[in-house]
Amino acid sequence: MGIELARYAKRKVASALGQRVDATPIIVEGRSVDGAFVTITIENNLRGCMGYVGVRQPLLKAVERAAMAAAFEDPRFPPLRSGELPLSVFEVTLLGPLRPLASRAPQELAASIQLGVHGLLVRRMGFSGLLLPQVAVEYGWGASEFLSQTCLKAGLPEDCWCQPDTEVYLFEGKWFSESG
Repeated sequence: MGIELARYAKRKVASALGQRVDATPIIVEGRSVDGAFVTITIENNLRGCMGYVGVRQPLLKAVERAAMAAAFEDPRFPPLRSGELPLSVFEVTLLGPLRPLASRAPQELAASIQLGVHGLLVRRMGFSGLLLPQVAVEYGWGASEFLSQTCLKAGLPEDCWCQPDTEVYLFEGKWFSESG
């Protein structure tokens, strides 16, 4: 089902761009998720990545919503153009529920994270940053570096995850690429 979800995301974007698409339905049997992200790359370069966490919704709706946001609303990039679609690779990440990490001891906090399984969300003083599970694997980070990079993504000091007023959450994520 994973590859089909990534292809579904791409078909939804293709349709929004006015292209004719295969309307083969995906059977998901009423499944819901706690969040979804879609990542779009062209020649292994990021072209868009957007999604939602902490909002339980039907699976296909979550994937479509994230796909549209990644293609057309990522503030780092102009909206995806029709000519870019054949070059693009879509990846879908399905998220489980957010779980707060209660420990403030840096070693215990880092030990709670399973690299490649858990993603992170950091919140502090109105700022937030989220990194998907595959990011730590792609960059070869350990748990402490993953925490620090999530803080930096939020625009916060890299060691803010050690501070008592910082909320740290983890979530499980499974990702699927249309390229397999």
